[in-house]
Amino acid sequence: MGNTDATSAEAMPLIHLDVDGDLRLDVGEDEEVQRFKVCSRTLSRASKVFKAMLYGNFIESRPSNKEQEWVVALPEDDPVPLATVLYIVHNQFSKVPDSVTREELFNITVLTDKYDMTEVLRPWANSWIKSLASGSRPLGQKGDEALLWIAWELGHIDLFQRTLGHLQETCTLDQHNKVLDRHGTRLEDNDHVKALGILGL
Repeated sequence: MGNTDATSAEAMPLIHLDVDGDLRLDVGEDEEVQRFKVCSRTLSRASKVFKAMLYGNFIESRPSNKEQEWVVALPEDDPVPLATVLYIVHNQFSKVPDSVTREELFNITVLTDKYDMTEVLRPWANSWIKSLASGSRPLGQKGDEALLWIAWELGHIDLFQRTLGHLQETCTLDQHNKVLDRHGTRLEDNDHVKALGILGL
């Protein structure tokens, strides 16, 4: 995170989320950078993390030179899921998807957890998770451990219990006593599953 040179991203596409926006976010890195014109106050109301970042004594704070554009670089963030979050907090609901894939929802909730703003997803959480939580959907697909994180973050108890139960029934141990899913992948390689403190990870 940090300020970036306003001219270095001059050729990057710019998405205006607020016509009177006072802050530009440069999200991603290299050729994947996406620029967003946003309202710093709107972000601060939605996220204590952004509030501290933008209005605390950090490098991301507003430049003392009022003639200088306020630009914050977020190279570690994925611009696609962050765009969804920004549309939500800026009340551009028509641009918020009606449904998302498991991977998309995982990436969105990773970001909202990072910035302590998962609550903004509440109006969409039930509809987004509906297909993922369907009792007719068989568990066991590669990557299903991501459902644990999604269910935990969005407070979906049924999906969490079903996914956890499936993992408990199908996981094995390797020669190093590391937990493997049914596909032979170590669960500890998923940072968010490990952070949940389950399965002895």
